Amino acid sequence: MFSLFFWIIFGLFILIFLIGFFYRISIWLGGAESGIYSKKTIIESKWNRFFKYAGAFLKRLFSRDFFKILKSFFKKSIIHVDLFKSSKLKSFIHIFMSWGFATFFIVTIVYLIFVAVAPGGFPIYHLSWFFMAILLDIPKLVIILGVLMAVVRFIILKNKKKSVELKDKSAGIFIAIIVLFGFLYEASFILSNNIPIGRAIFMPAGFVISLIFSYIKINWGIVSQIFLYIHMVLLFAFAAYIPYGKYSHMVFGPIVAFINKKPND
Repeated sequence: MFSLFFWIIFGLFILIFLIGFFYRISIWLGGAESGIYSKKTIIESKWNRFFKYAGAFLKRLFSRDFFKILKSFFKKSIIHVDLFKSSKLKSFIHIFMSWGFATFFIVTIVYLIFVAVAPGGFPIYHLSWFFMAILLDIPKLVIILGVLMAVVRFIILKNKKKSVELKDKSAGIFIAIIVLFGFLYEASFILSNNIPIGRAIFMPAGFVISLIFSYIKINWGIVSQIFLYIHMVLLFAFAAYIPYGKYSHMVFGPIVAFINKKPND
């Protein structure tokens, strides 16, 4: 049951995200058309413009400017050089949030694939458990740290307009909710499988919550499945929505900078 549901949700996520990704790129390339990608403006259908501009983006991406693009992406999206110059604290918040979420998202997908294809789910008593448990928990803790830093920054600043933009704060809240359900799943998973303390401790947040939940006598096997479904749907829904909504800057900031650059820059 879970395996089928996972592959359906995962497939829909990839399809929706890619459509939104190239649609967003086509819009930006359309805005840059007169200066960079075309010498004349032609009235075309939306689909023709979509494929035209998406193709133009891919063509330039895999051109001789590839390493320039890679360098720009690293500076602007990985280490947030420009943001660091304007606000060191805000740059650390973005690094914790963006890298924490990216790592958390990738590791969660790997874990879910294991659960979907492996008999009995992820091997709890295999050596790989320790590695996976740490990777599942640490990025979520980093995200929570980033959210707390953003809250503190907002509180201590006298001029609230200088704080993290509303779209960034709402994104942080939504991501924090996804992370919370991840912790709840970990805790209920630990209880439902009676995982020994020596192994459960490698999921520190989930382990602490499981100690609290241990006083509640319910069927944790069913509860863990409910938390897993909620966690998975929220995660994929948020990631799929990124290209369409106000959170698109999380992915497209460096790409916009690249599009706005002239080919010879």
